[in-house]
Amino acid sequence: MKKYIKIISLLSILLLITITMFSCGKKKENKLLMTDNTSVLIGDDTSTSTSENLDITTSDTTITSSSTTSTSTTTSTSSVGHTTTTSTNTQSSTSTQTTTTNTTTTTQVVVTYNITFVNYNDRELTTLKVKEGETPIYNVIPTKEEDETYTYEFIGWDSELVPADSDKAYKATYRSVFKEYEVTFFNDQNQEISYAKYHYGDNILVPEDPEKENTD
Repeated sequence: MKKYIKIISLLSILLLITITMFSCGKKKENKLLMTDNTSVLIGDDTSTSTSENLDITTSDTTITSSSTTSTSTTTSTSSVGHTTTTSTNTQSSTSTQTTTTNTTTTTQVVVTYNITFVNYNDRELTTLKVKEGETPIYNVIPTKEEDETYTYEFIGWDSELVPADSDKAYKATYRSVFKEYEVTFFNDQNQEISYAKYHYGDNILVPEDPEKENTD
């Protein structure tokens, strides 16, 4: 019986030693956990932000896009029950700004008119395209053929040249100049008897019959 009591006593001592060692191990583990948690608490707030900017430019439009992501992580530790709680908050914001450039193109319309120059017989001499508000210029002097009675001298156009405001025709005008004919009478000795100038159609005055001296 004493033998059994000794055995039980030894077992109790071993159990007590085991329990003591287990308790010491737990305390050491707690210390380690506290140390780890402390190191976590030292860096409990961490934040990460990333930004991305994108610029797109065209000849007419500029688009700017910006996105920002912010992440915040908080870790808290409770020594009771060795509980660790971690919470993470993420916030994202995106902003877009669009700038539009308007390009205005101005087209100038040039208005022209047909200005025609014609001769006395309505035969076209030339046609010019003249801008609105400008005065036509035609430097060629037209002519008119002479006839038996007259020669013709150009004196201008039938109306004054004015700044163009519509299609228009100008007609040449002339001054009639009588043609003169010289009429001379001679005798048989080629001596001049009479001399006169006449216009076409005029009556010619005939001098008296000449007399020839008798040389016998």
